[in-house]
Amino acid sequence: VFQRGRVVVALTNAGSNSDEVTATVSMVSGIEGSKLCNIYGSVDDCVILGAGGSMDISLKNGGGKVYAPEEYVLRDLAPAHVSWWTKPAVAMRSPALILVLCVGVVGTCCPMRGG
Repeated sequence: VFQRGRVVVALTNAGSNSDEVTATVSMVSGIEGSKLCNIYGSVDDCVILGAGGSMDISLKNGGGKVYAPEEYVLRDLAPAHVSWWTKPAVAMRSPALILVLCVGVVGTCCPMRGG
């Protein structure tokens, strides 16, 4: 588990047929009380950071998670002002959650809509 700015990344090397890996992490700093959501999961895969930046993380089948502040998670692929946009027939799970992380030297990130 590591943090870049307001984004928390959780990875495992357990493999795709592994048991569920769970952990309570209390190293997340500077964003206590924030609501973080897994950008690759459903809209229900969110946590609110506790005191000291603690959060519970659960990884299944060797999958990783990227938790970003809720406002970074774009729930609608099509910008409201663009009439020609065609949404993909198959979206990521639940309402499409799209985020492109621009992780640079200083560990910043920025949400971007596809185009």
